[in-house]
Parts: sequence; structure tokens; C-alpha cells
Amino acid sequence: MIEYITLSDLVKKVSQDAVEKGKEIFNTKKIREKYINIFEMMNIDRDKLKASDCKQSKDFKIPKDSQNFLINVYWLYSDADMKKMRKGLFEQASLESIAELLDGFREMILKLDISENDKDEMISKMYLRTKYPYLQRRAEVLKELENIKLDFCPDYQDDARVEDELQNYVDNNDIKNMMEMDNISAQRRFRYYDILDNLDVNDQLLFTSFVLEDIRCMIKRHHELYSYISEIRTCEINDAAEQKALNMTSEEEEHATEDFNYSIKLQEELDKNEEYKDLLLERKEILRSNGFINKLQPRFEAICERLQEIDNETQKKLWGEVVLKDSEDEDIDFSFRDTSENVFQEALKTYCDNNKSRREYEKRMGMITDEERLRVKEFIEQLEAQRKKPQ
Repeated sequence: MIEYITLSDLVKKVSQDAVEKGKEIFNTKKIREKYINIFEMMNIDRDKLKASDCKQSKDFKIPKDSQNFLINVYWLYSDADMKKMRKGLFEQASLESIAELLDGFREMILKLDISENDKDEMISKMYLRTKYPYLQRRAEVLKELENIKLDFCPDYQDDARVEDELQNYVDNNDIKNMMEMDNISAQRRFRYYDILDNLDVNDQLLFTSFVLEDIRCMIKRHHELYSYISEIRTCEINDAAEQKALNMTSEEEEHATEDFNYSIKLQEELDKNEEYKDLLLERKEILRSNGFINKLQPRFEAICERLQEIDNETQKKLWGEVVLKDSEDEDIDFSFRDTSENVFQEALKTYCDNNKSRREYEKRMGMITDEERLRVKEFIEQLEAQRKKPQ
């Protein structure tokens, strides 16, 4: 049987913990606000935390087993990594800090009194907000790149780290034979720098030249592949927008054209309004630098309200009434998007096909003799000279 506590209970525990540790004590409202900021930071749906048996207070229902974790998270609120994460800058925080939060909140969510689908959705939203899977894989890429660098330029100050990793490997793999340990150490310390000492200068030059060209080709391949993926995703959106336009009735198309023309005229007038431009800039700064800081929410809402007022006032000035109604943003339907796996495979196929065509072209060009190249060059020069002659 899982025991639960409310957020009010948790706030009291934090106050008691502060007294025991001799730390600064904030009022309960301040502590509660910090927890709400943390939940927002991790993209946790607060409605799903609310207890069904607390309809009057609308308080949160939190698993008691997560109490110590949440208290520790509270004391990390002003930690350097936490500050970055509260601003949405997860890529600047350490992976360890993100992983600890994800593990703790995942355990909390799994014990909530909600459906399994809701639990899966909450956990998925947390991982999407923190971008942890991507950041973890990116760190692995950077580590491999660092290993390549060490292969050619060994950093002997790094020996302590290598020894620590080696000892961890030995401890975790029950290695008792000293000879086996020495072999592993030699493998871990393998560097091209050391091996190349046995080669002459020409051997070294040819090998490193091959590695250089191989790395350049790899970088080019990555750039091309990434551009193909981006192009496919862009085409998806453009095709969906085009299809939506084709499905419009004559009346809808006429209405959309009118709205577009109104929007252009309205924007021209708003661009002349200094207050409007200043408010837009302030809103942008809040979104960019302090997206998860709860205390700025009232100011943010006031800015949005004033922007809409200026918008409406400008429309009345232009046309005597509000022509373009302010409507809530509709949830965008991205069901037309293909899966990441299919998009990647399509991009990879495009790259391979283009690369094959490029190799065939280079092969054909390689078969052209120097005399043929010279004749083509002379022919092009003659055409260029004729083009430049005065008529």
C-alpha cells in the first residue's frame, strides 16, 4: 500500500529540515512557489499531481517514498546546474544532475495514483523537456572525438583518469591475473603516437594523410546527411500547408486572402508603435532567459494583455472595428510527419544515391584525356569572347 503526503506536508518537512540544518527559513508560500517552479522546469503536469480526495484544497498528492528526494531537490534550487535548468538551458547543465532529477521524478511518477498511460505520458514529457537522450548521446560522440585526439596527441596528464577507469573495469569484471591486467592497461593506453615511432617519416606521412582525408570525408558526410534530414522535414511542412490550401473552399480562400492583406497593413502600423516594439522585446527577453521562473509570470501576462490592447486599438483606428479576431492557438496536428527512423533512412538513401552518382561522374571525368579537356576549355573561351563582343 503506497502512502501519500500533500505538498503542504512536504513544505512543513522542508521547514523542519531547515531548522535542523541551521539553514535560512522561508515562509511556506515561498517554499511552495519553488516546488511549483521545479515541477514546471521538469514539464510535470500539476493537474495529475492533485489528489482526487482533496477536492476542496486541490493540494498535491505525492508518494511518501519520494519525500527525501524532493527535500534534497529543494536545497539544490539555487545550485548552478539547477539555475541553468530553470532557464531551460539543459544543454549547459551536467548530465549527472539531469539524470538524478529524471530518476527521482520518474520513481515519484510511477507511484502516483493515476493510469499507466498518464504515467508514461508524464515521463515522456520530462525526457523531451530535458533533451536527456540526445544530450547523453552527444556526450558519447564528444568522448569518442576526444579519444581520437588522444590517439595522436596523448595527454600524459590524463594518466590518472585512465588508471581510475582501468581500476573500475578491473573491479567490475573480477580480474585477478596481474598479467591480464597489464594487457588491458596496454590496450587502454594504445596511441598511434607510440606506434608511429616504429615507422619512418614516409610511413607516418602517408598514414596521417589518410586519416586526415578520412576525417574530412566523415565531416562532409555528416553535413550532407543532416541537410537531407532537414530538407525532408521542411518539405513535409510545406506539403501539408499546400494540401491544406488546396482543400480550402472558395469562400475560405477569399477569407484567408482578406485576412492576409489586413495583417500586412496592421503590421505596418504596429511597427511604428514604439510601446508595442518595446513590449515585444521585453516579452522575448523573458521567454529567452527566464522561461521557468514563476515570479515573472504576472509581468509576462500583463505584457501579452497590453500587446493585444494595442493591436485592437490599431485595428479600430484603421478600420473602425476589430477585423482580425484574437483566437487561442490551436493544437498543431503533426500526424503527417513521418517517423524519425523512416526520415533518417530516406536521407541516408539520398546520400548514398548522390554519392554513387558523384563517383560515376568522377570516373567519367577521369576517362577524359588532357587533349579533350583542352579542346573543351578553348571552346568555352571562344563562346565567352563572342558573348562579350559589342553588338
